[in-house]
Amino acid sequence: MFYKAVGTLDATSAKLLTFKEACSLFGSSSWAKSKKLILEIDCVLIADWLNRPYSAPTVFRPLVEESLRICSNFSWDIRVVPRCANETAGKLANSGIGRLAPLVWRSNHNGDSVGFI
Repeated sequence: MFYKAVGTLDATSAKLLTFKEACSLFGSSSWAKSKKLILEIDCVLIADWLNRPYSAPTVFRPLVEESLRICSNFSWDIRVVPRCANETAGKLANSGIGRLAPLVWRSNHNGDSVGFI
């Protein structure tokens, strides 16, 4: 899990920046060579844009394309999960409002997968 201040943004831009940041963190780690990044998001529309970048609105397309460029260096997948199924991520997001310092937490369960939320 990680938290990084993004300033004042709409929810869609914040989620896209989170995707980009997760990809950057994972891509710069040693895990990128041997593991698959699995990203979970509660927005079907953003998942669709990441799978079909040409479908993203013009205002979001540069951020979508930059994120996908970063992800092209490793294996990744995006999964849509209901917001209620990811209570931990929701609590982290809400607790980060007003946070001044970044928060990064990494978990490697039995060496099988690595996840960022």
